[in-house]
Amino acid sequence: MGKRNEMELEKVTCRKCGFGPYIPSASFDFYPDEVDGPGTGLCENCCTDKNVQLSPPVELTVKQSKTLCKDGMGAKTCRFLLYDTGGFKCSKKSDCHSYIQSRAENMRAKGDNCSGPPNFVSLSRNK
Repeated sequence: MGKRNEMELEKVTCRKCGFGPYIPSASFDFYPDEVDGPGTGLCENCCTDKNVQLSPPVELTVKQSKTLCKDGMGAKTCRFLLYDTGGFKCSKKSDCHSYIQSRAENMRAKGDNCSGPPNFVSLSRNK
C-alpha cells in the first residue's frame, strides 16, 4: 500500500479557537476530546492555553529536541514536546502533564523519553 499522502490524512479543527482544518503533526498535535465526535478537540495552542494553566515550560535546545525528544520521528516523538515562537519547550511535570498523559493513546506523538526537567535523564526503554 505504501505511505498515505497528505490528502488522505484526517483533517481536524480546534473546537475552541476554530483553527483548521489542519493535519496534526508531531510538532503541532491535536488533542481529541470527542465532545462532538472523534474529530473534535483542542489544537496544541489551546491545550496549553488558558483552559489548562501551565507552570512555565522548560526551554530546550534544538539538539535536545532531536536527540532526546526525537522531534520528527512520529510515534517516538515525546508527547510532552511543545513548540512556540520561543522555540522548543518541555511540558513534562507541568500542570498540563496529566492532561497530555490522559490523551496519550490518541496522540500521534507517543514517546515518554526522559525524566523531564530539571535533569532530562534518558529513559533506557526508549533508547
